[in-house]
Order: sequence, then structure tokens, then C-alpha cells
Amino acid sequence: MEEDRNLIRFILQAYLISWSITLPLALSSNGILDIGLPQSLTILASFGPTISAVILWAQEKGIQNIPSYLWGCLKPRVKPVWLFVALLGPSVVGALSVFLGAFIRGSPPDFRWAAGLSAFPVVFLFVFFLGGPLGEEYGWRGYALPRLLDKFGWIKGNLILGAVWGLWHLPLFWIIDTPQSEIPLIGFTLQIMGTTFIYSWIMQGTGGSIFTAMLFHTAGNAFAGFIPFLPLGQTGGNIYSFSVFIALIWLMAVAVSVGKLK
Repeated sequence: MEEDRNLIRFILQAYLISWSITLPLALSSNGILDIGLPQSLTILASFGPTISAVILWAQEKGIQNIPSYLWGCLKPRVKPVWLFVALLGPSVVGALSVFLGAFIRGSPPDFRWAAGLSAFPVVFLFVFFLGGPLGEEYGWRGYALPRLLDKFGWIKGNLILGAVWGLWHLPLFWIIDTPQSEIPLIGFTLQIMGTTFIYSWIMQGTGGSIFTAMLFHTAGNAFAGFIPFLPLGQTGGNIYSFSVFIALIWLMAVAVSVGKLK
């Protein structure tokens, strides 16, 4: 079936485009391949999913229709409640994870990170355009998600997308100084798998607004540089907060899934 072939092609293209950059970077970072590539090329690699989606949409809808189609998929006008969920949800869950993680650890929570939030707007804009959301969401949520949900249903479709999305990050774990290089692979995978359900809930609640998915993606990545809910050296995060964060993500994933399956 052509729809199935295009979905497989989308995934393969996204991996080929991104991994053609990140795999050599991973090899170079570990001294296996001496090619002197700048790590900033990971920004270019992040556009693999969107580029793959645009290639297929151009064939399916005509290249002359791509600009209007991309704008139509963006759907920036949504109910304010969804904007609040996308923009503030990651910070609320992240801060709660830090608090509960400190409680489990038996130490007082450290909220000194809040003093650095004045730089958040600049970080947010950088992340939105160059930190993943713009390069990924047209692909994962715009192209792959509706097709996977139509074919496999809510549970299986999201699990497949979560696995594909998570595995796509794999080379980044072996590139020095990337966030993934400091995060346990299993924990990252669990986080990605659970978050996929929340993205899908947002997409369906907004009528397929890729813009809202981008805001959610941006907020999650940007807040991770300030709130220590991930085990990153720059924030002083630890495995306790990260474990709580994963648990909260999955609680939300189960909650939205129960609502969808009623």
C-alpha cells in the first residue's frame, strides 16, 4: 500500500539525513574517525524529519503547494488553554520533579536555578528555531503521527512513534557535550516514549496544530537548561529528580490515554 510505503520512506529518509551527520560526529567525538566536523552540525541534523516530510509532501501535493500546506499545518491560532499547557506544562512538571526528587533524596530542594530564568526568552527563541522543534515536528507530529494513529490506533501508534523518535537520537549519546551524552539511555527512551502520548494529546486537542507541538517541544528543551529535572552537569540535576520526572510523564501519558480510550 502506498501510504505504508511512504511512511516507511519518511522514517528511512529522516534517519538517513540526520544520521549522515550525527554518526560521523559520534565517530569523530570518540577518536574513531578524524574528520574535524564541528559539533554545531547537530543543528543541521535536527532538520532531518522535517526535510523528509517536505520531500514526501512535495511529491504527494505538488511542490508549488508546499508553502501554503506548511502554513496550514502550522495552525498557530488555538485556544489559549493549549498554549498555557504547551508553554508552562514542562516547567511545572520539571519543578515538581525537582521538589519530589529532593524529598526522596532526603535533602532540601535547591531552587537557585530560578535566578537564571531572565535568560529564558533568548534560549527559548534559539531552541525553537535551531534546537529541534522546527526541524522535527513537521516530521514526527505532522507527517508520521496521523498515519500511525490511523493504521495502528492510539496505544500502538504512539508506542511506534515513540520508539522511532527515541532511536533517531541514538548517535547523540556518543557525541561529547550533547545533553544526551549525560543522560542514561534507558531513562531517555522512557521519557521520549511517555512524552509521545502527551504530544499526541496536544495535537488532537488543537486540531493538529504543529505550532503548539513546537511550543511544547521548545519549552521542554529550554526549561531543561534551567530547571534541574534532567541529570545534566550545567543544571546540577540528579537521577532522583529524573526518575520522578519519568514517572510523572508516564502518569500523564496513562491519564490522557484513558481519556482517549473511553
